[in-house]
Amino acid sequence: MSIESVDMDRALTSASYAQQVLRSGKVSAEQKGQLAAKWGSDNVNQWLSVDSTKYEIDDVSYDAAKDAGKNAAKDSTGYDGGKNYSSVGSAGMAVVSTAAAGVEMAATGLTGAVSMSGQGSLGFSGVCMYTAAALCIANATKYWLENPNKEQVNAANDLKNNDLPQAMASLNEAQGIMEEASEEVTELTEEAEDINEDANKKIEEDKTMFDFYKQQYDALKAKKERGEQLTPDEQALMKQLAPMMEDLNEGITTLSEDTSEQVNDLNDDIGEYQEVFDESAETIAEVEGVTEYAENFDEHTRTMCYVEGTAQTLNAVTGGWASAKLMAGGPWQWALAIATGVAAASSTVAAGQQFSRAKEVSEEIDLRQETQDLNSLTTDMYDEELDNYAGNVETVEDLELEIPEDMELPEENENASIITIASKSKEEDNLMTNDKEEDDEKFKQNKDEDEKKKTV
Repeated sequence: MSIESVDMDRALTSASYAQQVLRSGKVSAEQKGQLAAKWGSDNVNQWLSVDSTKYEIDDVSYDAAKDAGKNAAKDSTGYDGGKNYSSVGSAGMAVVSTAAAGVEMAATGLTGAVSMSGQGSLGFSGVCMYTAAALCIANATKYWLENPNKEQVNAANDLKNNDLPQAMASLNEAQGIMEEASEEVTELTEEAEDINEDANKKIEEDKTMFDFYKQQYDALKAKKERGEQLTPDEQALMKQLAPMMEDLNEGITTLSEDTSEQVNDLNDDIGEYQEVFDESAETIAEVEGVTEYAENFDEHTRTMCYVEGTAQTLNAVTGGWASAKLMAGGPWQWALAIATGVAAASSTVAAGQQFSRAKEVSEEIDLRQETQDLNSLTTDMYDEELDNYAGNVETVEDLELEIPEDMELPEENENASIITIASKSKEEDNLMTNDKEEDDEKFKQNKDEDEKKKTV
């Protein structure tokens, strides 16, 4: 999740968000101090050095995805990625042709503009003129037979028009997916934190009530053990306290089990997002394969286009000079002069074609470099979001329920004695009532007998 600005209220209530803002580098020293005070210095230091390596895609899968991207680009362009050196041969022929013509040439820049002056060491002999014409025709013919750099340039154009735009779209999509996944994981983590915190609060409240009941129970028990008679109200209270404590104990146990189940379910949900980051890493690897494939030949191809364009320019200039000399030599040389002139003209066209191709490849190189820059940004985002993911996983795994240990319930025989005491008290009351009734009956019978004696 990209952190644009720090929400300190959220950072002070959510451990998962706190560690993300810490790793974002956008917290001030004062804010870092607040977070350390809230979450502890040890936790802050741990969050800053979170280890996400165990969540990274493995090298085998990454390399396989990279190869897949490279092979897909090869299949898409129909080019195996090899380099073409035929332009070097063309340049060599052009230089020989120029030397044979005895023309000293100076190329100006990469435009193919050439000036010529001087006679050269061989002079304007007929032999040199014929040699220059022959080489000019041969070089031009060779060019149109081989059409150097065509396959590489076509591949570069395919990359520029199809593969690279698709690669950039995939990277942008991967960034969006990772950011959305990170936000969802953070929400799941905060939900787990809230559930765990609410459970701990409830457990604390129930423990407070349990201690209150236990204190009353122990006081009544101590009074009984001292031999003091409990009042009926005290006996009734003592009888009620034990099951109330038992209910609290069972409630804490149930709450603990339910909370653990909910947190575990959320942890499982978070674990499913591992696949999202793996897929993003595979996208990064595939794009790297595409750009690596392109980089293997595109800059070399552009250079060869310039070399070939320059060679064809030299060939055109030399052929033009040879054609002019042949035309001036008489009708019997005109056929060769025309052929040489045509060759020179075709070399001019070829030179323009090569320089145009160099421009096309330059456009592909610019887009390839832009794609590489975007891939680098996506990789940085992947590393950042993977750290966030690892931190969230660890946050949920480290959640603990504060289960109290001192929740000993009254023993069963104590509960039984309470019931016995209560029952005995009731029986004694009944016996006292029965005795009184019997005494009253006897008194009445004795009184009746006395009355009869007096009458007699």
